Amino acid sequence: MTAVAQVAADGMTRASVAVTVAGAALLAVAGLAGLPYVVLAVALGGFVIAFGLAPIMGATNRHRSSLVLALATFLGAAAVLTVESEPALRLLPVAVAVSVIVMFLVQLTRADNRPRLSACLACDALGIGVITSGMTFAPLAHAGSGRYPVTLAMAAIGLSCLLDPLLKRPRAQGLLFPAAAVAGAMGALAANAWAAAPVTAATAVLIGAVSGGIAHAMRRTLAEQAVVEGRGTLTVAAAGLLTPGLAVFTIAHLLG
Repeated sequence: MTAVAQVAADGMTRASVAVTVAGAALLAVAGLAGLPYVVLAVALGGFVIAFGLAPIMGATNRHRSSLVLALATFLGAAAVLTVESEPALRLLPVAVAVSVIVMFLVQLTRADNRPRLSACLACDALGIGVITSGMTFAPLAHAGSGRYPVTLAMAAIGLSCLLDPLLKRPRAQGLLFPAAAVAGAMGALAANAWAAAPVTAATAVLIGAVSGGIAHAMRRTLAEQAVVEGRGTLTVAAAGLLTPGLAVFTIAHLLG
């Protein structure tokens, strides 16, 4: 890595940590406030991804990609908000299906011989997956102890992201994923204790480890390309916050 790229990476890492902590705090409070607030917070992250992911991924159809991902955010939010009974996510697959169909249809409107088509499709597919996963946080924000998994996951992500500056140290890179999982488990345990143990310690540890590890992996995956492009701090942070949603939803329903 050149000296200029190293400076850019250091600056982006610091900014990404700050944005991730702020976003985690926002989602944690939203999780305690209720489902509509979680949907609003996730939708905000979804729109950040919609307008920031294409430049990071090197997609050549940036306006179309933004349209597809903004539509996925809108449809995902509507699918969650319009369902008031179990299964809470029964309309979410419909939103995903419509988004994927539109993803392919917009390619037919291009008149530029579709350069880097695979990158464009990969960008849209990744964005749809991340946004959809984030929307699965929303049904967890019900009254009672069921709302706490969102807060535990955000505490885990907020603590584990503090390890991100170590990415610039080659010797530490191999240990960062397990370290992020451990830090996430510790963050979730601390949040669980603060909330008077609404879930078991084992569930809190699992939610924290999975959230911290997945969020770290997503930020790390996007960070290198973001440095090359010289942009993407908000997008990297938002993707890290939303990606663990489906895993947390599954753990909360199986062990909650």
